[in-house]
Amino acid sequence: MMEIKKVIVAVNLQKLSAENALKALEQSVATAVSFAQKLKISLRLVYVFEPTHAVPWGSPLGMSEEEISSELAHTSRANAFQSLHLLRKKSIDASIKYLDNMVKKLPADVNGSGVVLEDTNAASALIAEAISQKANFIIVANWEQTNRFSLTGLSTSLSLMANSPVPTLVIPTEGALDFMKLPLKTIVADDCREESAKAMSKGLEICQFLGCSSVVHTHVVEEFASKLKSFLRALGQDDSMDANDSNQNNNVASTTQNIEKALHKRAQQVPGLFQSKEVKYSSKVLFGDVSEKIGQLVTEVEANLIIFGKHQALHMQPYFIGKVPFHTMIQLKKPVLVCPT
Repeated sequence: MMEIKKVIVAVNLQKLSAENALKALEQSVATAVSFAQKLKISLRLVYVFEPTHAVPWGSPLGMSEEEISSELAHTSRANAFQSLHLLRKKSIDASIKYLDNMVKKLPADVNGSGVVLEDTNAASALIAEAISQKANFIIVANWEQTNRFSLTGLSTSLSLMANSPVPTLVIPTEGALDFMKLPLKTIVADDCREESAKAMSKGLEICQFLGCSSVVHTHVVEEFASKLKSFLRALGQDDSMDANDSNQNNNVASTTQNIEKALHKRAQQVPGLFQSKEVKYSSKVLFGDVSEKIGQLVTEVEANLIIFGKHQALHMQPYFIGKVPFHTMIQLKKPVLVCPT
């Protein structure tokens, strides 16, 4: 049985004058606080200051971009490097002060600490901090890095979803979770691959750990046969497909039954999940486009948390994220928890 002891909370202090940036910060911290209160664990607020592009493109706390430009405009080329160094130091000092104030404002029943790190890659620094602090959970808001001209400029949240060795909860700007009040209605999206078995087991354990009111364990089968049939019909070649309709219906029923057995077998690996009075477990097999069906299921069961296992492709392409978690987070504006294998 997994146990969460410490959580890394990624905070972004750049451009807080922007409405979405401040809202994302507030949502992630509020979610983390309720998470800590429910599980009686400690939080570590981490801001990664990225010096390669934080000045002058990112606004240091207390300075607008106009003020930075004005200050640099009156600086000779000979003193430009020194001025940038001083601006960077001013930004870091202001960030430390702001973060210390955030920690002081945490509720009395939440044990928290904060740190400002200087690194060129926020996601890598957050992962390293999680490892050094022996934290086994990360919470991050869906905010983007300002460096858009390199592969590392993909949003920190997506980079963490792809690379984090610990479960990572990504909070959309409009999607704060109150773990103390909300009945957690969770969807666990399972691809039923052998490689994802450990990730799915961890996801189901977290459901039990959090005392979710309901867990819908689902797998979506993409209907390649029906797509092929539509394609052949368009070509006027669907007669042979029509003759096999009854066989296809039988195959659907058989496939559904086999997948449900596989889902239950995985769930049985989590001790006490079926016996838990707090958690209502059910399985559901769907047919169709994966993103579309997950979206429909989210609406149907009023889910407020969706759990995915890390896709195997992420190990080969670290800057790629599966379309389904991405669609869920961006289009459905729902919190997404990605569990590593």
